[in-house]
Amino acid sequence: RNVTAQLEHSLSVLGLPSVDLLLLHFPCARWADTAAAWRALERAHAAGHARAIGVSNFNASLLRRLVKIAAIQPAVNQVGFSIAGHPAEHGGENATRYGCLEGSRLYGADDATLRLATARGITTQAYSPLGAISNVDVLGRREVQRVAAAHSREGGARNWTAAQ
Repeated sequence: RNVTAQLEHSLSVLGLPSVDLLLLHFPCARWADTAAAWRALERAHAAGHARAIGVSNFNASLLRRLVKIAAIQPAVNQVGFSIAGHPAEHGGENATRYGCLEGSRLYGADDATLRLATARGITTQAYSPLGAISNVDVLGRREVQRVAAAHSREGGARNWTAAQ
């Protein structure tokens, strides 16, 4: 697909000259396509169409590959990350069996990816931080209750996510 044409269409629909953050939502099936898409995001950034560029659902090995070829390092890696699915009981390979991809190392919601992103100055942004995609009662989890009790307040899941 033509990433530049898609961005121009999106900006037109939004009626905006630029966006704050432009993400490559998933790695492509072929690495060459992922690299080409990233270069298109870099061009969009250079042209002023995006204040920052990043990726979503990239694991540690994909991030390593990307930073080797990137002229601009990703500002963000957005992953499904919450107390409900961390660490996942699965690697993401049989996600339908488990009902979610949350916490999956396949999609970058694991400790190794978090450590690499932190070391490289890449912000990890959690989507579904309260666990909606996992179908888990996050606020009822023991870990959340412990954090909430320790701070004499609610919001343990948010505090846990922020502390990671």
